[in-house]
Amino acid sequence: MNDSSFKDLQKSINGFDWLQNEYDENILNLISENYTVAENVAKILSKKKIPFGQIPDFLNPKIKNLLPDPSVLKDMESATELISKLIIKKRKIGIFGDFDVDGITSTSIICLFFEQIKNPFEFYIPDRIREGYGPNIEAFKELQEKNCELIITVDCGITSNDVIQKAKDLNITTIIIDHHAQFSTLPDAKYIINPNQSDDKSGLNNLAAVGVVFLFLISLKRKLKKKNFFNNVNEPNLIELLDLVALGTVCDQVKQDLINRSIIKSGLKLINSKMRMGIRFLVKKKNDNEKLDEYHLGFIIGPKINAAGRIGDSNIGVKLLTSNNLSSVNFYSEKLSKYNHERKRIERNLTSLAFEKVNSKSNIICLSGENWHQGIIGIVASRISQKFFRPVIIISENDKICKGSCRSIGGFNIGKLIKEAKDKEIIISGGGHEMAAGLSIEKKKIPLFLKFLDNFPFENKNEVMLKYFDVELNIININSELYKQLKDIAPYGPGNPKPIFLIKNCYIKNVRHLGNQHIVCQISNVTGSSVNAIIFKAFDTNIGSYISKYYGESVGVICYLRNNNWAGKDNVEIEIIDIVTQSTKRIWE
Repeated sequence: MNDSSFKDLQKSINGFDWLQNEYDENILNLISENYTVAENVAKILSKKKIPFGQIPDFLNPKIKNLLPDPSVLKDMESATELISKLIIKKRKIGIFGDFDVDGITSTSIICLFFEQIKNPFEFYIPDRIREGYGPNIEAFKELQEKNCELIITVDCGITSNDVIQKAKDLNITTIIIDHHAQFSTLPDAKYIINPNQSDDKSGLNNLAAVGVVFLFLISLKRKLKKKNFFNNVNEPNLIELLDLVALGTVCDQVKQDLINRSIIKSGLKLINSKMRMGIRFLVKKKNDNEKLDEYHLGFIIGPKINAAGRIGDSNIGVKLLTSNNLSSVNFYSEKLSKYNHERKRIERNLTSLAFEKVNSKSNIICLSGENWHQGIIGIVASRISQKFFRPVIIISENDKICKGSCRSIGGFNIGKLIKEAKDKEIIISGGGHEMAAGLSIEKKKIPLFLKFLDNFPFENKNEVMLKYFDVELNIININSELYKQLKDIAPYGPGNPKPIFLIKNCYIKNVRHLGNQHIVCQISNVTGSSVNAIIFKAFDTNIGSYISKYYGESVGVICYLRNNNWAGKDNVEIEIIDIVTQSTKRIWE
């Protein structure tokens, strides 16, 4: 076992203790002997605890080898049999989707499929502020009035027991396609396709909703093919939907198991070879040589689509992603960009208000404010969670019913907390998964909820300030070849985090501001070697404050490697995420 620490290391600027991730020398040697990968890649792979036989699929995940048979999901066969019969009769089908990227992409791929087979449909994305999360009976009635014979809910519905029952009372047939955790009882829908319902045995718990919907379309196409439907109708190529499946999967931050890795890699390959018009207008590539990766999906495209659901017209995302009309796509993309700029303005103001209320000693931070924007509180919860490394719940207070948004940290299941609060009737409704959730609560019950949070067990609270880096690097070894080697283990995300590096005994120089949020500088060592660096959103952070007062001491830099494509040229630099200081009485091993 390798040495896993520098023993007298001080806490970092952000308050963390950084240790080196342990790896097994035997596993490292096996990887090096059997696979053509660089030494640093082999070290990182050896720490991921991937079963040795799965390493080829991890490095080169092919969707044709990894995608499961859809029939393993409970109710899949019955649901697609019913819908295939309706399609053959040309019956109109309604789609009710959530307003986040997972819901938008889930809705979009069903719409595109129905368009290709020329089956009538209607879609409905609720207004976040006016209607809130999940199905509502008025929306169902509207779809029914438009002659929808059946309604499919996507990325929502599993906790909407009351609404589904009201729909049944009105003779509205519903099928739920979701991936969120259920409450103690399931809704009384006709069929429920959800790998996270208690009696599903598929083991596909990590799929985003759009991944479940993709399997649903595979099953539906199979049913239609058996009924000879495609004798007179062009058969859709479902592979062409993988760009949207990848987008929803990345943006919903689900665990990157082998199936999700194959979805994301295949989707990115499609995007970079045949980019959908709506995606092309949103991303605005710097040049033709720039390749899109999971960063572009999660941090450039996703936020713009989400902005419509947060502060604008929730339907625009679906309209953009399903349109091939140049003027329409241009119009929708401009609207999304404007929404996103407005979202950023509201976010800055609300973040400032929320930070003033933070009690950093709380295990679970819960803040509330009068009429805080319901579409923005989730982003602000993320900002606070990232700064204090705590689960965060932010509630927008109204006269009676208040809405809350929750974000968590690794190792703390916020969805489980919300489920327990619902089971104890502290909140009216809510749902989510390990890293994010939402809730509705009566204003008078907020004090009771705060007490519930104070008493909720946080078993690993003493470990949350312990973090790990993967490999120690020397500045002279940071180059394009190393960056290219690391792309072998991309895409990165939950379950496959981006490799973290330590550069020891270095100095910060040439500091300057970039825009009104970021800091750029150079990191150099005693021999004069240097590398360009950036700290994103550094203003009003611990790192930003430290650098503004930096007086030349030797530091350890905790960082990612990144590629900065500028004017058509690739330049490998580092993204600083933390800094470890060293006093004259403490030396690193």
